[in-house]
Amino acid sequence: MIEASQEGEQRGRSEATKALAVLLYSFGKASFRWLGKLFSVSAVSAYKWVRQTQKVVNSPTKETLKINPFATVSLITPNFQ
Repeated sequence: MIEASQEGEQRGRSEATKALAVLLYSFGKASFRWLGKLFSVSAVSAYKWVRQTQKVVNSPTKETLKINPFATVSLITPNFQ
């Protein structure tokens, strides 16, 4: 029987892989299904990577709010010029 928590073995994908998936999705060049096929994971996993990153990026910190109370607005709304 193979144990999932063997020493030195990483479970899941690397952070660099997840970051690449988020980057491709954010540029509008990839769907969740395509990302899943590309990285050999389910579309739901790709969706969760993007959602998790979105929560981290859109959550303001106390320092950010002290500097600029409207900092999160620029992250949420697209900048059309």
